[in-house]
Amino acid sequence: MRIWAPLVALLLAALPCRAAEFEVPSPGALFQEPGRRLAYEGGLPFVLPDLFPRLQPMPPPAPVPGMRLKSAGPVVARLDLTKDMDRYLATSLSFRTRSGKSWRVSVNRVENCADGSNRCGEQDRYFVLFTSEQGEMASANVYQIADYSIFKSGKKDIAFDRDGAVYTVKLRLSGLSPQAVRGSRLEITCSRQAVFSATVDQVIGALSQRAAPAAMAKTYMAFLGRDLYQTPARDAYAGQTASLKLIPAGAQDVSELYSLPLSGITAGGVVYSSFPGYAFRRAAGPSVEIYRLH
Repeated sequence: MRIWAPLVALLLAALPCRAAEFEVPSPGALFQEPGRRLAYEGGLPFVLPDLFPRLQPMPPPAPVPGMRLKSAGPVVARLDLTKDMDRYLATSLSFRTRSGKSWRVSVNRVENCADGSNRCGEQDRYFVLFTSEQGEMASANVYQIADYSIFKSGKKDIAFDRDGAVYTVKLRLSGLSPQAVRGSRLEITCSRQAVFSATVDQVIGALSQRAAPAAMAKTYMAFLGRDLYQTPARDAYAGQTASLKLIPAGAQDVSELYSLPLSGITAGGVVYSSFPGYAFRRAAGPSVEIYRLH
């Protein structure tokens, strides 16, 4: 789906593109973090070296061995393994291409580096994701498309419909402070015509609207999603495994981000030390339930 030759874009510049058609929700407070538990400053969904606060990956919470589950109390959250899987991809942010096809916009973090290892920086792991109603996926690495004054000129050219029309994706940074970054714009153009534009804050808000609330010691926003990986060409794709993602609700509390592999959540229930007094289990539906322990 990716076209790297700028010459192709110039040759096709005369192709007509559909005018901007997108819906932008009110700014929200949350960002879905698909990776491991992270701690970072500023509440940013991604980092660029020396420009943004650094993300510090932390180990994911492990099940408590030998824990005997008490009697089950009230269910605080239930997520359907079919209906809620990858629900975060279908945000209210979308645009239409020249052919009329609709693409949804979201953001996520991949599990690996482009070389297949885990030895890259966090800036290499965050991707803007585009998904069509037909289940197609295109992506752009956030660091690759970051554009800031004379210091960095980034972009990615994508042929969404394989019909010759080239779309340029950029993240136009308005400054280096956390507030400025949240006001920066994700833009998509075709033949220099705007197709999509939304601030980082609006993307974060759109993600939060796709979550399910889970009231534990803190109120968390819960997501179900397949784990994402990237190819050597920096294209993101969905793997065969999936996880339950949890992030505390609230604009000021985004320092804890958890990813719980679904393979470790059983029908008998499992307890994690990071969530004392609560258990996670597979239930009928099929679904995943979070419930309080008596």
